[in-house]
Amino acid sequence: MKNLYLVLIVFLSNLSTTTAQLVDVATGLSLPRLIEIKDNQLYVAQGGNGIISKIDITDTTYTLVDIISGLNNPIGIKILGDEMYVTELYANRIFKVNLTDPNLTQIDILTNIPPPTAIEIIGNNLYFTIVSTSNDKLMKVDLTDTNKVVTEVLTGLQDPVDIIAVGNELYISEFLGNKIVKFDVVNSNFGEVDVVTGGLNGPSALHFSGNDLYIANYYSNEIVKVNIGQPLPITSTANVESVTSPYGLTFDGNDMYVSDFNNKVVTFNIFPVSTNELKTQKEWIISPNPVQNFIQLKGLKTHQQYTIIDAVGRALQSGSIHPNEQVSIKSLAKGMYFIRLENGTTQEFLKQ
Repeated sequence: MKNLYLVLIVFLSNLSTTTAQLVDVATGLSLPRLIEIKDNQLYVAQGGNGIISKIDITDTTYTLVDIISGLNNPIGIKILGDEMYVTELYANRIFKVNLTDPNLTQIDILTNIPPPTAIEIIGNNLYFTIVSTSNDKLMKVDLTDTNKVVTEVLTGLQDPVDIIAVGNELYISEFLGNKIVKFDVVNSNFGEVDVVTGGLNGPSALHFSGNDLYIANYYSNEIVKVNIGQPLPITSTANVESVTSPYGLTFDGNDMYVSDFNNKVVTFNIFPVSTNELKTQKEWIISPNPVQNFIQLKGLKTHQQYTIIDAVGRALQSGSIHPNEQVSIKSLAKGMYFIRLENGTTQEFLKQ
């Protein structure tokens, strides 16, 4: 798991949300919009300068590489296999490139269409949203159709920004409508259904993790999540203190990446252990911290069984420890860990 340094231990034992520390991945961007990850490469559409860039998220230097330039406000990107599809708002087109092609030759899918924003693919059908001054819509085109006939799917949307598919259902964020709607592409007679209508203020990007739908809440400067498996989904904050103007978001394991529409991309780790499982009473502390080979639990008063857990919740080491005794961690790789005692108290430590 990448970016283990990003985990921040829970400070409140009875709340359902936690906070996490933000780390800059790329700065100096020009209106970064939607983002995607494939094979450890983070792709960013920069609307302000017409560039699509990529960043190797396994490289801690986070070097930004421009791969496509000269575009006219790219917004949506969607990667399917080796092909990346892009919506180009002011050029009124959708194109694709093969990421294995060293020249990244642009192949037009649709041209001379109303300004396209979001994009998603189910089977052979490419779904995309268009915006206009009067009626924003969801459209589709069969990618196997040589004539590329465009079909209208939904009308009356309010500034749709992102689409995400779960099975045959499309979830759409309505930026000005302050809601998330869904549409069943198989049972289209049901029309659109409101999924989330409260707690949103400029919803933009969407991402699913199980039943949890993560939403970039642009004007509230936060990421929120809802469990769409509940009869009445309720929004809650999603493990982060504040993200300025979040526009795009995606995941790599427990690491969330968010584009700050002003000028950068940030990342943080969503810690998987429930806050109700963690207690942080300062009855003892880890010393030294950061550590190299041994840790000592300063202030420990009684003999305790311990477990060392990594950032994704895996138990790596266990044993017993007495007051003033040291624990060897020579076998652990560099990174962030937690030591939990049988009395329920937990502290974090960083191995250097």
